[in-house]
Amino acid sequence: MYPIMLNVRNLSIAIIGGGKIAYRKYKQLIKCGAKKILIVSPQLSDLFDNDVKLFTWAKNEYDKNYLKNKDIVFACTNSAELNKRISSDAKTLRILVNDTSYKANSNFYNMATIQDDKKLIGVSTFGKNPVLAKDIKNKIKKFLDENV
Repeated sequence: MYPIMLNVRNLSIAIIGGGKIAYRKYKQLIKCGAKKILIVSPQLSDLFDNDVKLFTWAKNEYDKNYLKNKDIVFACTNSAELNKRISSDAKTLRILVNDTSYKANSNFYNMATIQDDKKLIGVSTFGKNPVLAKDIKNKIKKFLDENV
């Protein structure tokens, strides 16, 4: 894997799915300055209710046409089969894709991060164990809070 910092501010992003994982991806993207987010899902988690709506919602089932003109796609449905289809469609269209159900279908995945205005520290388990990455991140954060 090739670690990079990606400016998402002007990228067109699709999140397919409307549950807890989709919400987590959305919040992280907004925090990083993303402004062009499309969420495709027949329903949205209640988590979205308390947020300022900084996305467009296509209240539909997934269709490949939603990927047109997108730069990045997050496949966040509760169906591994559908996520695999989304990943395949995205790759055919030469779009970066993150399949949250099976990392082998992805051509990128996220890191657990600690960020402020002076630093960004990322922890990755190469998509194999997000819980471990989060645990390591929290231990580093605690160390920094206590010692720096």
